[in-house]
Amino acid sequence: MNTVVLPRYAFIRAWELAGYGKPHPVVGVDDLWLNDVAKTMMQREVDRLLDQAGVGVNGVPTPEFRRKLAVLARAEREYCGWISRQGETGAALVAAIGGEAVRVVRDDKVVVVDSVRADDLAGALVDALPNVDSAEIGEISAPVSRYTEQPGPEEYEFEMDTRDQPPDPAALVRAVMNAPRAGMHQLSAARRDRNGQRRRGRPITVIDLAEGGRILTYVVQPPNGEPVLRCVPGTRHALLTVLARPDR
Repeated sequence: MNTVVLPRYAFIRAWELAGYGKPHPVVGVDDLWLNDVAKTMMQREVDRLLDQAGVGVNGVPTPEFRRKLAVLARAEREYCGWISRQGETGAALVAAIGGEAVRVVRDDKVVVVDSVRADDLAGALVDALPNVDSAEIGEISAPVSRYTEQPGPEEYEFEMDTRDQPPDPAALVRAVMNAPRAGMHQLSAARRDRNGQRRRGRPITVIDLAEGGRILTYVVQPPNGEPVLRCVPGTRHALLTVLARPDR
């Protein structure tokens, strides 16, 4: 299937026409209130848009497009992300059933649907993020309990002599997390269990610093220890590796 571009309201209507209930949370729902006349006019416009995009015949989704919608609605494996950049928000969903995979990328007004490789779902999600270089920082790890503590005034003394004492990792993480941002994105992975329920992993957070590049933060739960917050350069390799980790 070629790339399909539709107004978000038309895509939502196509999803509903295909019989898959409420759209995936990444897509959202149509919360417009319309009277009967306006509903009729909008339905005619949706029919025209679907036909024009090549995914509808007289307003009815084609079998191929319906199959793509089924992959999104009933995915065995999926990766999704909430994307925010310089005041603009959007989201992306990459889903697969067997060897067929589909990606949806949307903003507030437009939805873009395309086919992707079923063996690189995480890569297709990462590719939907804004293009930002990774930050040049070393890996920082701190117990979540230390990170969430109220910082003392000494943590803001950046000119203090630290030759005899290494910096507190929790303070370093706080400094990075409190730096000005150009964007922030939350990514997660999910699979269906034996009962058909979607089981979502712990999300990871990608932060695009206003000055300094992209960082990745995530929590690891050791088998016999307290949760640890990690902050690393936000390279593509790091994002793919962490999304695949079972201990998040």
